[in-house]
Amino acid sequence: MTTTQKYNIEVFQSIDALNKAAAEYIIAVSKKSIANRGRFTIVLSGGDTPQKLYALLAKTSYSEQIAWKKTFVFWGDERWVPLE
Repeated sequence: MTTTQKYNIEVFQSIDALNKAAAEYIIAVSKKSIANRGRFTIVLSGGDTPQKLYALLAKTSYSEQIAWKKTFVFWGDERWVPLE
Protein backbone atom coordinates (compact mmCIF):
# COMPACT_ATOMS: atom_id res chain seq x y z
CA MET A 1 0.00 0.00 0.00
CA THR A 2 1.37 3.36 -1.01
CA THR A 3 0.15 6.62 0.42
CA THR A 4 1.15 10.12 -0.44
CA GLN A 5 0.94 12.65 2.33
CA LYS A 6 1.01 16.34 1.68
CA TYR A 7 2.10 18.67 4.44
CA ASN A 8 1.51 22.37 4.68
CA ILE A 9 3.84 24.13 7.09
CA GLU A 10 3.13 27.75 7.95
CA VAL A 11 5.27 30.07 10.01
CA PHE A 12 3.65 32.96 11.86
CA GLN A 13 5.28 36.15 13.06
CA SER A 14 3.50 36.10 16.41
CA ILE A 15 1.31 33.95 18.64
CA ASP A 16 -1.57 36.34 17.90
CA ALA A 17 -1.19 35.73 14.17
CA LEU A 18 -1.13 31.98 14.81
CA ASN A 19 -4.27 32.15 16.95
CA LYS A 20 -6.10 34.23 14.34
CA ALA A 21 -5.19 31.77 11.58
CA ALA A 22 -6.22 28.82 13.79
CA ALA A 23 -9.58 30.44 14.61
CA GLU A 24 -10.24 31.13 10.94
CA TYR A 25 -9.27 27.55 10.06
CA ILE A 26 -11.63 26.13 12.70
CA ILE A 27 -14.47 28.28 11.35
CA ALA A 28 -13.78 27.21 7.76
CA VAL A 29 -13.64 23.52 8.70
CA SER A 30 -16.83 23.83 10.76
CA LYS A 31 -18.71 25.34 7.82
CA LYS A 32 -17.42 22.67 5.42
CA SER A 33 -18.23 19.87 7.87
CA ILE A 34 -21.77 21.13 8.46
CA ALA A 35 -22.34 21.52 4.72
CA ASN A 36 -21.10 17.96 4.05
CA ARG A 37 -22.29 16.08 7.13
CA GLY A 38 -24.79 18.28 8.91
CA ARG A 39 -22.58 18.61 11.99
CA PHE A 40 -19.15 19.68 13.19
CA THR A 41 -17.25 17.76 15.84
CA ILE A 42 -14.17 19.15 17.56
CA VAL A 43 -11.99 17.96 20.43
CA LEU A 44 -10.50 20.73 22.54
CA SER A 45 -7.48 20.46 24.79
CA GLY A 46 -7.18 22.08 28.18
CA GLY A 47 -4.22 23.83 29.70
CA ASP A 48 -2.68 27.23 29.11
CA THR A 49 -1.56 26.81 25.50
CA PRO A 50 -4.95 27.17 23.75
CA GLN A 51 -6.45 29.81 26.07
CA LYS A 52 -5.89 32.77 23.73
CA LEU A 53 -7.30 30.81 20.79
CA TYR A 54 -10.43 29.93 22.77
CA ALA A 55 -10.82 33.54 23.90
CA LEU A 56 -10.60 34.65 20.29
CA LEU A 57 -13.22 32.09 19.21
CA ALA A 58 -15.50 33.38 21.99
CA LYS A 59 -15.47 36.92 20.57
CA THR A 60 -18.69 37.80 18.78
CA SER A 61 -17.00 38.34 15.42
CA TYR A 62 -15.84 34.71 15.47
CA SER A 63 -18.49 32.95 17.54
CA GLU A 64 -21.32 34.18 15.31
CA GLN A 65 -19.72 32.36 12.39
CA ILE A 66 -20.07 28.95 14.05
CA ALA A 67 -23.37 27.05 13.95
CA TRP A 68 -23.26 26.05 17.62
CA LYS A 69 -26.47 24.01 17.49
CA LYS A 70 -24.76 21.74 14.95
CA THR A 71 -21.41 21.69 16.77
CA PHE A 72 -20.35 18.94 19.17
CA VAL A 73 -17.48 19.80 21.52
CA PHE A 74 -15.46 17.20 23.41
CA TRP A 75 -12.59 17.66 25.82
CA GLY A 76 -9.41 15.71 25.16
CA ASP A 77 -6.18 15.21 26.99
CA GLU A 78 -3.01 14.29 25.17
CA ARG A 79 -1.18 13.26 28.31
CA TRP A 80 -0.74 9.62 29.18
CA VAL A 81 -1.21 8.65 32.80
CA PRO A 82 -1.67 5.23 34.42
CA LEU A 83 -5.26 4.21 35.23
CA GLU A 84 -4.54 4.08 38.94
